[in-house]
Amino acid sequence: MPWWALNRMTEIDLRAIYKYIQHLGVVNSSVPSYLLPGIEPTTAFIQWPLPPKQ
Repeated sequence: MPWWALNRMTEIDLRAIYKYIQHLGVVNSSVPSYLLPGIEPTTAFIQWPLPPKQ
């Protein structure tokens, strides 16, 4: 989370978030490889920003 979302939370809230993240455990997957411009990904993806309307 960005600092602006955390900086006004109480100590109790911050500890709860920390415990929750620790509870999630280790992720066993990796980030997909970089694709060159113009190549469409084969897995689900989000295009950001959206292309201009035509």
